[in-house]
Amino acid sequence: MKYFIGLALLLILCSQPSYAKSELPYGCDEYSKVEENSFVLFNKKQFIELGECAGEALVKAKKVYNIAAACSEVVEDKNSLLGIFSLSKAEAIKMGVCIGAIRAVYNRYDRELVLVNSRYRSTKHYYSCKKGMAAVNELVASAKDEYYKRSELRDILCDRV
Repeated sequence: MKYFIGLALLLILCSQPSYAKSELPYGCDEYSKVEENSFVLFNKKQFIELGECAGEALVKAKKVYNIAAACSEVVEDKNSLLGIFSLSKAEAIKMGVCIGAIRAVYNRYDRELVLVNSRYRSTKHYYSCKKGMAAVNELVASAKDEYYKRSELRDILCDRV
């Protein structure tokens, strides 16, 4: 009888919807409102999301610093046996900056028509941009400078087709 009551109680608890609410915001605008003391409670995934927001903002501001070092953290994490569990908070933010910068360049330039002589040519050319690990490997291999403009990142990550 006590097993039946335990099983019934377990089924009731498992079938109830979860009313837990995430206290941390999902949008980039919400990260600016988080107080400094709240960063202690962030997990690695949230630090990566914070870095993604920062990477997108840096690309939009046309000032991206140390992108090769940030992207090397992505490669190091992929090769690590422990994965995200071996990351420090600074490494998680660097990974996010790399991912956010690649996403911003991809969203901005992929399939965008290329202007030649201030007009569109009859044969239309457009940018085809890399994303994912191909883009990360490209940035690690070819990014040598400390500072990049958005157009320089476009030239590294995108090809004219």
